[in-house]
Amino acid sequence: MIVVDASAGIELLTFSEPGQRVAGFLVDEMQTLHVPNLFSVEITQVLRKMVRHGSLSTGRASEAIQDLRDLDLVHHEHEPLLERVWVLRDRLTAYDGVYVALAEFLSCPLITSDRKLASAAGNLIPTEIIS
Repeated sequence: MIVVDASAGIELLTFSEPGQRVAGFLVDEMQTLHVPNLFSVEITQVLRKMVRHGSLSTGRASEAIQDLRDLDLVHHEHEPLLERVWVLRDRLTAYDGVYVALAEFLSCPLITSDRKLASAAGNLIPTEIIS
C-alpha cells in the first residue's frame, strides 16, 4: 500500500523518465495505490497547464486522462483528513497536507517527485522521492 501524490502521478501518466521509475517501483513492489479524491482534479489541472504551455499535446493529455481513469486507484475522501491538514498548515500547503495526512492515516509511505514536500513530510511519514 502506498499513497501517490499528483507530482508522481503526472510523471507516471506522461511517461517521463521519472514516471518510468514510478511504474517500475509500483510493479516491483506490487503496491496498491491510494490517493485522495482531489488527485484526479490536480492531475487534470497539471495536464491543462502542460497543454497551454506547449509541453504536451492535446491528444497526449487526453490519453493521459484516459490512462488516469484506467489506473487501479483506491480513492479516499479528504474531508476526514482536514483536521490533520490544518495541524500541518505551517509545514505544508493544504493540498500537500492531504497526501501526508492520508499516508499517516493508512500508515504507509508517500511517493512523490516534489522534494519540498518530501522534506517537509520527512519525519512524519516514509517518503519515496522519484526524480
